[in-house]
Amino acid sequence: MKVHAIRQPWAALVAQGVKCMDIRSRNCHYRGPVAIYATRGNVRRKEKIYFKNVLGVREIPEYINRGRLIAYAEITDTIRFDTPEKFAAYSECHYCSPFYYKDGCYGWVFSNVKHLHHPIDYKMPKGCVNWSKVDDWSIYSDLERYQFTSIPDVIA
Repeated sequence: MKVHAIRQPWAALVAQGVKCMDIRSRNCHYRGPVAIYATRGNVRRKEKIYFKNVLGVREIPEYINRGRLIAYAEITDTIRFDTPEKFAAYSECHYCSPFYYKDGCYGWVFSNVKHLHHPIDYKMPKGCVNWSKVDDWSIYSDLERYQFTSIPDVIA
């Protein structure tokens, strides 16, 4: 399974099903299951300010999962943002401030998001920026234990 790296606190919002779109500078031609990896990096200052002033989150907890696989999702679509107006129209999907808009950026659409009850420690290989791979069974065993009655047909 592919692993998609997302910086915190955005990864937590994806895992909770609040954020259903990730903003990237490139198109994603891949469609299918991905594990959501919360990167080890600290929360950026401008994101803390945005969370406080716009989203009403006073403080982002330091204990938030970092360096772990925290969710399973499927990438089902991408949307190209050609104008700031179109970017703003999807703000309830990506929850990003207008300062994230760059001409020609893309929104990678997530669906069927499942939060992992036991985040899995994971280390991205050196040189990987967005993508890596992980053994499917490590993800599906957690999902099967807590959410599914059987393993999804994706790997059967």
